[in-house]
Formats: sequence, structure tokens, C-alpha cells
Amino acid sequence: MKVLNAKVDWNLRWANSPSLYLLVDKIPDDLEYEQRGDLYFAEKEGFVNFFYYNRPDQGYGGRKFHLKMKDGSEKVLIGPWSSNSSSMNAGGFPLCMECTITDNLKVWEKGYTFYAGAVLVEVAEKALEKFVPEAMILRPKEFKSYETASAEQNICIGNSSFFTIVLKSGFYKPGIDKRWKEEV
Repeated sequence: MKVLNAKVDWNLRWANSPSLYLLVDKIPDDLEYEQRGDLYFAEKEGFVNFFYYNRPDQGYGGRKFHLKMKDGSEKVLIGPWSSNSSSMNAGGFPLCMECTITDNLKVWEKGYTFYAGAVLVEVAEKALEKFVPEAMILRPKEFKSYETASAEQNICIGNSSFFTIVLKSGFYKPGIDKRWKEEV
């Protein structure tokens, strides 16, 4: 997966953290998952996907997911939950963060129908460095993974183990992108 462009929605009108938007050449498929307790994690070419699953449930409306595991086996998850990157980080998987992603240039240009996704933190950092040099990833102080914690503990611990985007200058400013243009 090659990042072709990146931008940040600073969410200036809301109390949300800034959102990273990525245009990539191709969103990888044929992912292979690793399981640690109730957490399932896959990474390919910097793209990340994950689930939380401890029993059949109603996540995704009870949909079945057929996962190819790294050891070559297949697991079927019935109604898993999507989880979040901070839970995966706390679970000891490679550091990742949420982003909004597309491999369609028209979607990028028009600003709609993006996918919610996640990438390795290093992919996000390189994208910002190249396309949004005034921004950087703020890493949590004294970040630790908790590989020995249960999945439920990981979810609780994970809430404080997230990465966010800030301006290097320390101040937010409105972008000039037409979708997020601030009124003067």
C-alpha cells in the first residue's frame, strides 16, 4: 500500500480529535490475522484491521467473518465487535491508529464515501511528514502495552493509549481544503 496523499480534518467546530485522511493506491486484502486472547489483529503493507470477539454476539448485526489466520487455519467470528486501535496497542500488537482511507481518486477529490480504517503509526507519521509537514503524531507519554491483561482490561487500558495529531507549533489552524474551509 502506497500513500498518495494525506490531509487532516482538525475538527475545529467539535470537541473531537483531528482526523487523518489518506489516499492510497490500493487497500490491501487477503489479510492474515493473529489472535491474542479475544483480540484479532491483521496488518499488511501498513494497513491494519482488527476485531474483539469472545463469543457469538450481535456486532455487525451478527454477520459472520471468515478470517484467515497466520498459521494457515481459518476462524469464523459470528458478530464480532470492531474494537479500536488503542485496545490493539495495549494488547501488544504493532502500534496503529485510526484513519479515514480511500483508494478512489474521485472519493478523495469530492470528499465523500471514505472507509473507516487503521494504519500503522509509522505509516501515518510518514504520510504527515510528506503531505502535512506542519502536523505530527503526539504519542502518549510512557506508553506501555499490556500483553498479559485480559481482553476486557485491554479495552479499558486502551482508552488512554491512543495517538493523536497536533500541529508542530502547538496551535490549531483552519485548513484551506474546500470541504473543511472555515468561514472568516
